[in-house]
Amino acid sequence: MWILGSSTYGAQLAAWFGLPYAFAYFFSDGAGAEEALHAYHSQFKQPGPEAPPRRAAVTVFALAAETEEEAQYWAKSRGAFWAMRNRGLYIPLPSPEEADQMGFSEAEQAQMQMSLSRNFIGTPEQVAERLHRLGRDLQLDEIAITTAVYDPAVRTRSYELLARAFGLT
Repeated sequence: MWILGSSTYGAQLAAWFGLPYAFAYFFSDGAGAEEALHAYHSQFKQPGPEAPPRRAAVTVFALAAETEEEAQYWAKSRGAFWAMRNRGLYIPLPSPEEADQMGFSEAEQAQMQMSLSRNFIGTPEQVAERLHRLGRDLQLDEIAITTAVYDPAVRTRSYELLARAFGLT
């Protein structure tokens, strides 16, 4: 059993009960991850009954493509989805073309760019390097990846490219 959280409270709860903790990095583009994982590591005393030793993980949004430009193109859908959600509109994931025509303000476009920059988007090598760094910085045992993109074939290809970059094929 793991505790999945997106706050320091969830991390403290996992540490208190001696359970593994997974931070939902993709919910908040990583905001609060460092603090939550520090709390988990520093407050974990001993594993709970039938629990493994301390284990920490994050779930991130990651998208790899053959080129950085292609990855950025497909990531537009995620940026537009979150911008619309910030407006209070819960829409299906738009295509990149639809995202380009949604009429976002300059402030929304800047927010989308900042948000996407906190995700793991690029070539397989770029994404793998950033994920390795994240793992070291946050003392992670595992990293899970979610890739919500408009085209399922792009998601599958991203997983293939990342698996190869991590030597998992």
